[in-house]
Amino acid sequence: SNDPPVVCMQNQGRVRPPSPVNARTCMWWQLPALALFAGHRICNGRRSQLRYRSKRLIRRRSEGKAATAAAVRPRCVAFDLDGCLWYPDMYMLWGGGAPFERERDGRLVDRRGSPVALHSGVRLALKELADDSTWSGVAVAAASCSDEPDWARECLTKFELGDGQRVLKDVVTILHIHKGNKQGHLKDIASEVGCSLEDILFFDNEVHNCHAVAKLGITCAYCPGGLSTGSWRQATAAF
Repeated sequence: SNDPPVVCMQNQGRVRPPSPVNARTCMWWQLPALALFAGHRICNGRRSQLRYRSKRLIRRRSEGKAATAAAVRPRCVAFDLDGCLWYPDMYMLWGGGAPFERERDGRLVDRRGSPVALHSGVRLALKELADDSTWSGVAVAAASCSDEPDWARECLTKFELGDGQRVLKDVVTILHIHKGNKQGHLKDIASEVGCSLEDILFFDNEVHNCHAVAKLGITCAYCPGGLSTGSWRQATAAF
């Protein structure tokens, strides 16, 4: 993958964290295209990361849930939509928009003929969430402030996963697509799922949203170029 590595930060917007140190597993000397903002913690190398993962394992085991050091999973994975799962944003389609039709290449086109495409890692990530047994029981949600929520919902029902049978909506089953802010969206999602905010992994292409939700203790993967295979792998490995 060409994606630079994950960066983990602590207490976004409140306390300036220490400067990251060199670590062979993280390669901090590169400027990241994907940063992982983790509320209330800092991963400045493998020791801190393993310590935090160990705490998660202890908590999961105390709850009677099976967990292993090789695969500590969140209770919920949530995605922003516009700019994160697909491009362009729905507001960029004003003058066109719904209804959308499928193209042979996997894209959608709106009624004016403008294309909407998934980012490169979306189908792989959602297939893993649906089919990989290590993700069994993990809720998948959308947290979006899209200007056209009805259009976004239609896109979720029409973008195919590539297996000829399923669409995005078959995997992303919890939908919070409305005006507001990401803190409110994710609090509502946590309540619906029945999990703590610390057990949510959230992907967003807007850095201010990542700073905001990290204050709640949510682990947020900042992917400014949209969800790629590399950003998916890095974020899930760092959780």
